[in-house]
Amino acid sequence: MSELKPLRDLKSLRDYNNWIGHTAYDVQHAVIGLGGWGNVFPGPLPRWASRIRQYFNLNPTTLRLLDENESGRHLAMAQTAVDSIRDSISFQKKLRGLNLQKPLVNLKPDAPIDTFKGQMGTLYALSDDVYEDEIGRMIWFQMSAGAGIYHFGEKPQSPTLRALGAAHRGQKYSPIFKLVSPDGTGGSRECCVKNIFDVVKKTKTRIDGEFTSMLGYTTIGAVNETVNVAEPNRIVKDSVAQGSYNYAETMVKGLPEHERLDVETDPMEPGYYVEPPNLFQFSDVGLLSNLHMRRFPEKDGRKNLADQKEPAP
Repeated sequence: MSELKPLRDLKSLRDYNNWIGHTAYDVQHAVIGLGGWGNVFPGPLPRWASRIRQYFNLNPTTLRLLDENESGRHLAMAQTAVDSIRDSISFQKKLRGLNLQKPLVNLKPDAPIDTFKGQMGTLYALSDDVYEDEIGRMIWFQMSAGAGIYHFGEKPQSPTLRALGAAHRGQKYSPIFKLVSPDGTGGSRECCVKNIFDVVKKTKTRIDGEFTSMLGYTTIGAVNETVNVAEPNRIVKDSVAQGSYNYAETMVKGLPEHERLDVETDPMEPGYYVEPPNLFQFSDVGLLSNLHMRRFPEKDGRKNLADQKEPAP
């Protein structure tokens, strides 16, 4: 292997030539030291960065649903974007008696989330359910049912309406649980776990009489129950519907930044991502060890990744 190029500053991190041969852990460590992905990519995300994002992604092996007190503690520490929004809303109400049915405009010059959609999408991104991966030693946050619409297998034509509909129906009607785990970069690992539809619901109507339907669950197991999601094949692995690494996690950076770096840069096409061979390999010595084994390739199979500098997708 040729000598690795140093990742000492933001300029070096913006050039994929400097990533080649480095491990995902090397790059992640450098990004954390320089203040996160928002500093590395303040403008359009280059296509190469969007395509290799799965090198930073990890998946849980077992999940244990935490109790309300533990969950609340982790939520309070992780939801940094929510605090700024709540402060902003409170600030505006005091100044103008704002009607929250109208679009919100932040009056704080340093507040990054300044639309009603962005604020509401950030505030209600998560459910209140939090899990611990007992093998990987990571905390995973369950997102709301509306946040999983991009993992149903097809690209939604009207994301806002689709999200509102999914949120209204609730998690028991969603085919997947969408989980995220912030990693200190401003981004997050992401995993989708299949819901199991074996809850019987009997409904009576005057017209059709009684009929039976099958519903899913609202959480992955009961409080303090350890559930093996690695087997039997509960992790979604489809190249389009699978969970994908986020350069801007909604609860950390807000919905607008997440849409800029993650949603709008994903064409949802088979084969778009350049994936590490151990993406769904579960390590006995901890999931983080997988990042040490993943080295960034020079090519996507045919073309040089460093040449793909145009804005994603």
